[in-house]
Amino acid sequence: MIKTLMSILLLCAVIFSGCATILSPGSQEIAFKSDKQIIKVSIDSSYAGEGKDVKFRVEKDFRAKQVTIESEGYKKENFAFVQDSRSPFYIMSWIPFGILLYPPFYDLGPSGWNYDDAYTFNNMIKYPVWNNSQKRVFFGNIAFDIKKANHTLNSYSYSDFIDKDTPSKITNLDSVNFKSTIFEDEIENVLERTQYIDTSNTVFFDNLNSLVLRCKVTKISVNDVRRTYVGMIGSSFLQSAISTDWVIEDLYGDTLFVESGNSESGYFAYDLFKGNADKEITKSIGDAIEVSLLNLMNSPKISGILKFDSVTTVKFDKLAIKSPGKLPSDIEQAMAATVTVKSLNSHGSGFLISNDGYIITNHHVVNAKKKYTVLTNDGKEIEATVVRTNKVLDLALLKIDGDFEYAFKIPESKNYKIGQSIFAIGTPKSLDLGQSVSKGVVSSLRKYRNYNYIQSDVSINRGNSGGPIVSESGELLSIVEWKMFGIGTEGISFSIPAEDVMEALSISY
Repeated sequence: MIKTLMSILLLCAVIFSGCATILSPGSQEIAFKSDKQIIKVSIDSSYAGEGKDVKFRVEKDFRAKQVTIESEGYKKENFAFVQDSRSPFYIMSWIPFGILLYPPFYDLGPSGWNYDDAYTFNNMIKYPVWNNSQKRVFFGNIAFDIKKANHTLNSYSYSDFIDKDTPSKITNLDSVNFKSTIFEDEIENVLERTQYIDTSNTVFFDNLNSLVLRCKVTKISVNDVRRTYVGMIGSSFLQSAISTDWVIEDLYGDTLFVESGNSESGYFAYDLFKGNADKEITKSIGDAIEVSLLNLMNSPKISGILKFDSVTTVKFDKLAIKSPGKLPSDIEQAMAATVTVKSLNSHGSGFLISNDGYIITNHHVVNAKKKYTVLTNDGKEIEATVVRTNKVLDLALLKIDGDFEYAFKIPESKNYKIGQSIFAIGTPKSLDLGQSVSKGVVSSLRKYRNYNYIQSDVSINRGNSGGPIVSESGELLSIVEWKMFGIGTEGISFSIPAEDVMEALSISY
């Protein structure tokens, strides 16, 4: 009789110890809410619905669920949620053991654990949108410069992470140093979406109203968060926290603004058994960088830097210089009137416009506060003085001491035509290539914001900037400014017509 009673009680214990699993449903309805805007909700890439209150049934399977929340004009929110509370039926598992004074069996089934009933998203980050009172932005690069002490993998239990406690384990990862990374396309896409990059004009740019944005990541902490249930079964997600230095430069490389800050990514679910953590780490770092960018672009601190500059001309006192006595009459003599403009770490090209040492080059060749020297065609190196520069047209006037045999005369009017053969003289790439000549034709005449440009297919490279483009007879036609780069882009370069130089720098003979 006693054995029979014990058997019945034991059977009840086994049955009731699984009550949470048996009586709880295998899925749960969860609400995703926003009181600010309409949201579109996807769970594990499946559409869940849209509105301010989206309800969706989610399977209980001990796996972290990946949620994406989208709303027009806002950054996509990445979120993961897990089963973290016992079903109310779990108490049934204790009843027989309360009688028998035995510890309870584990309720092994996932349906015995619940998600939170609702998740609220009210603090989504708004995308700024460019307007015509602001400058355009080019994106430079995202560099990683992370020392080992600043590159960590932090292991958290779910409860410790939610309570903001210290991680159970901190692992230092390798140092990282890259000048360019895979995240640049993502950031460029954000700037295009917000219209700070001008996708309608991919050729010309406003020298005064174009900015360059660069980022350096100096610290990464990847938080690996795990909610375990029985043995190895558990939910996992990742979050990255980063430190960044953002730099805003003008088109000539002058630093206008530097901002350091910290940002965090959303949550990215991953499967412990599929080994896809690396992919989700990459996503989380990219997400944290985007958060950092939007924090910068939404900051009132940069409103003044983004403000459009309406200046169209630069005014100088009139400067009269001596008209050159001996002009080049062929390419060889034109080379004698061409110089290399050198600083400690870079160089450009230029040319004499007077026999006593006045030189024209680009503003971007001499815009930094550095010591500049000029290398003449006969190998002399002479210290140069920057007399004046025009940022709007990217022109500069230098002066060196000396008496030079050949100098170009700046023309007063247009002296070129489409299809004409032309020659570029300068120092491309390396000082070892000084006084190189390349040949092309005038491809077209262009105008942007009332400024004139000559398009040609003449071969130019970095270092040619500021050098002369001349006719076969050595007559000055224009000043090299820039070329288009890119896969499949060849033979498109632009120069400033020489007849515009006098007015731009307020000089006369």
